[in-house]
Amino acid sequence: MTLYQLNSDLLTIENPQVVRVFYKDSETGKDIYPSATLGENGINQQNLPAIIAPKISGYSLRNKKSIEYQSASVSKEVFLKNVQELPGDFFKDPQFLASLSKEFDKSFGGNPLSSLSNYVDQSLATRGFPNLPYSLAFIMAALAYDKKSTNLFDYLQTNVTKFSDSDTIQGLKLSTNPQAVVFWYNKNSSTPTTPTTPTVPDTPSTPITSSSSSSSAPTSSTSTSTPAASSSSIASSDNANLPSYVAAKGAAVYSVNKIGLYKSTKFSAANRSAWYTKKPRIYRPMFVVTGYKRAANGTLRYRVRDVNHTSKTNGKTGYITASQKYVRPVYYATKHSTVTVINPRGVNAYHKANLTKKARNYRQGTVLHVKRIVTHNLTTRYVLTNGDYITANRKLVNMGRNKQVKSVKTKRTLNRYSNANFTKKNQVIAKNRTLKVYGYDYSQKNNVTKHGTLRYRVAGGYITANTKYVRDYK
Repeated sequence: MTLYQLNSDLLTIENPQVVRVFYKDSETGKDIYPSATLGENGINQQNLPAIIAPKISGYSLRNKKSIEYQSASVSKEVFLKNVQELPGDFFKDPQFLASLSKEFDKSFGGNPLSSLSNYVDQSLATRGFPNLPYSLAFIMAALAYDKKSTNLFDYLQTNVTKFSDSDTIQGLKLSTNPQAVVFWYNKNSSTPTTPTTPTVPDTPSTPITSSSSSSSAPTSSTSTSTPAASSSSIASSDNANLPSYVAAKGAAVYSVNKIGLYKSTKFSAANRSAWYTKKPRIYRPMFVVTGYKRAANGTLRYRVRDVNHTSKTNGKTGYITASQKYVRPVYYATKHSTVTVINPRGVNAYHKANLTKKARNYRQGTVLHVKRIVTHNLTTRYVLTNGDYITANRKLVNMGRNKQVKSVKTKRTLNRYSNANFTKKNQVIAKNRTLKVYGYDYSQKNNVTKHGTLRYRVAGGYITANTKYVRDYK
């Protein structure tokens, strides 16, 4: 379960042992009614009252798969993977990672949420890391400095996703893991009566006995003992029954880990038409979703078109995984007060939301202040405090302030090249020279099968960013 499934307002909750309830449009996946929170300041395994779907003006609860239930747990593996992506060999040392893994287990145990929530999503300068071992506090500070998330909800993984056909869900218990309930609605052709407030009865129905809500999902009021149907049983032709995190048809997604493009939903070597390796953020392979289909085992696939215009794979069509471990939306869905330009060629600002009437270009490393986020077709734009519009494409901008390397000092003699691929040497630079850094880029930017290597752009060309050759100064 990720930030997109639980919505950004989940990050403001101090007590993680809550159940979030959402009311969404089946077609768009957008919220149509304010979300609710149940179980704040509760205790583990506390029974919750039955939750009844409200009547919402202009919408009717859909007949099939009307309730989606999800629970999640913290993934230590995801946390450690983010640590290993920090710059420097120290963060990849096996002994250090083994020690960090033990500290993680010792500090958070079987209930990491109640501990980690005491300081996630807070200013490190003002709140700090109380009661943490030095190694974990150091890593959290490093993750924040490198602009990776220190928010625990970015390290969640889905444990349970189940559907039921009802207007009521009962038998929920608070757990050490977060839970979410989504009521799915279809838009009416005509407007019905005024909406009523979502109902949570004072007297709950008899809860279903369960050792943990993450291992035994609740049932609807029309089925007192039979578990709800798994999401894998959703018909591939019924887009309204797709999970809430699924990208809309026509929207852009990119791969965050190595994936394959296949001719059919059967992912085999014989059906594979292309590999896409894990690339740096600014060059992640991008696709447009053209449809959905499930494999024989029920696993959801995206039908896509490759839109990596400078790659040899451009225009290829086929199927890729829809798993959020591998594929994410290209565009931000929520506002961030500041964003940093990460595209080597900068980002253009415009006077219009459709990105016409260019105002200016902001170079890589520029921190921009955002007033709000707006939607344009299936993309989003950030409105700056000066009223201009920029793209909210994650390949071009990154949330928050991202510190850039301002200069380097050479540790040994090195070569300067005219391009990031280092195919044409144009100067030899001596040891102990200080060079101003104007930006960064990667080699192999047009090759979706090779990761690429970080380079620094200096006066006259590009040099290596390898710490064996240069010392960084930010």
